[in-house]
Amino acid sequence: MNLSTEVLTTLTFLIPGFLSSLILGSLVVRRDKDPLGRVVEALVFSLFYYVAVTAITHDSPVLLRVSGTATEKTYSIAFNPRFTIPLVGMSIVAPIILSLFLTNNWHMRLLRFLRITERSSRETVWLDVFTEQKRYVISTVPTFVSPLSVGY
Repeated sequence: MNLSTEVLTTLTFLIPGFLSSLILGSLVVRRDKDPLGRVVEALVFSLFYYVAVTAITHDSPVLLRVSGTATEKTYSIAFNPRFTIPLVGMSIVAPIILSLFLTNNWHMRLLRFLRITERSSRETVWLDVFTEQKRYVISTVPTFVSPLSVGY
């Protein structure tokens, strides 16, 4: 299998999104996604992170490298190393905050309060019921009384 440089560059730009998707999937109960759904989710996460880091740092995530002579120039795109730490930080912190909202249903609670919806963010009604109810089932096991202990 031959991977071109463009494919590797594209996968490099999607790594923060895949990391966030992995963290979110391990913290929140949700249905498994098909491979295309995972790539789309990683793309959305990555797009959000690149826009946010660009807005914060006022710098471009890619560098255009020009090499060669005056008559023959070669152009290549390289990743800006100044983006590494903010991207890694965002790709770890953002899914933790998102999972906090999703698990506690805070965003949907606000929308229910505003009478926009009656739904919750949980996958099934059972998750809704068992998450909201803070009760426990305690079983009482009947004790067996031995005839020898009664004193026959």
